[in-house]
Amino acid sequence: MRRVLIWILLALLAAFLAFALWVRVAPDDPARWHQDPETAVERDLKNDFIVKPGGQGADMASPVYAETPDSLLARFRDVALSEPRVTLLSDEGGFLTFVARTRLMAYPDYVSVKAVPAEGGGAALFIHSRSRFGLDDLGVNAARVSAWLSRL
Repeated sequence: MRRVLIWILLALLAAFLAFALWVRVAPDDPARWHQDPETAVERDLKNDFIVKPGGQGADMASPVYAETPDSLLARFRDVALSEPRVTLLSDEGGFLTFVARTRLMAYPDYVSVKAVPAEGGGAALFIHSRSRFGLDDLGVNAARVSAWLSRL
């Protein structure tokens, strides 16, 4: 009986290690993750965070910045890429998508951002940050996006 329990524990450990390895080496497919954040919709999951100008249908309203959309997007790009474990997945279609990996397990989160002209002048952001694995990110996406916005 003890020997069976040891084999079960070893099998569970091997499955965990295989999953941990897959999380780190799974390819990031731009066709799947580089999605226009302007079209993002709220879901009933706790693993994504949406920012929109005006805040309607989002978790947070985007601040309005006194600059052009191009310069705002460039500054956002600099802020995001200055963080550890963040890389640019794609910059096509007028918006950017980043891959941000968690510290311990290297779980990938995808952050798509688009800058648009704001009503009355300036620029605002559409942001959709979401996790690839799991149903609850324990607030990681919200904290990351909020921190990046505060650095702007």
